[in-house]
Amino acid sequence: MKCFLQSGSNSLIRKEVINSIGCFDPGLKSREDWDFHLRIGAKWNFILVKKVQIIYRQSSQSKSSQLDLVEKYSLIVIARAFSVAPPELLYLKKQSLAWMYKFTAQQRLKSAILILKPILGVAAPTVLQHPKLVFLKGSRRLPFKKPIFIMRIAGLKYSKPELQSLNLAANRLQKAVFLYPKNLFEGYTHGLIRKLVKSYILVLLSVFSKS
Repeated sequence: MKCFLQSGSNSLIRKEVINSIGCFDPGLKSREDWDFHLRIGAKWNFILVKKVQIIYRQSSQSKSSQLDLVEKYSLIVIARAFSVAPPELLYLKKQSLAWMYKFTAQQRLKSAILILKPILGVAAPTVLQHPKLVFLKGSRRLPFKKPIFIMRIAGLKYSKPELQSLNLAANRLQKAVFLYPKNLFEGYTHGLIRKLVKSYILVLLSVFSKS
């Protein structure tokens, strides 16, 4: 079961629905809209309009960028929702947790790439799309030291500050797969894995370009 809302900003809700379930929970510092829509879904049916309704803009100050906060309150909302769910739906809890971890993995990858691009300059998008370039003749034109990259790649320990976002993304993606192994068969997960590998290459380049 997938979350068809995607964003809490694109729903049209009747007044009687709000009167029946209440407003946003002021005790939640994040995921208030998700909790709100879950409470609606417990009593009312949704009609899905298969058409783009909004343009979603994300900034470094937006709540969806505060990923520790997002994860904390997502866990609270999921636990709350399944505490009152009928028994026949409890099997979906692991799948819901997996979806949440995939989302935060994706967001942490985005954050890591935004940090890396200014460091690597024009090389970042090029290597992200074609990571094999780091091993090809002529790649010394890119702003990193190829010999150092090749010599150190095998023995590098992933503990540099530049790798923190990626390590967290990898951890969240691993949790998503363990909770719901069918994730491995989804194209969305395959895309995250590819981005993760490519992003690790970019981080390595940024580390070695400072050497």
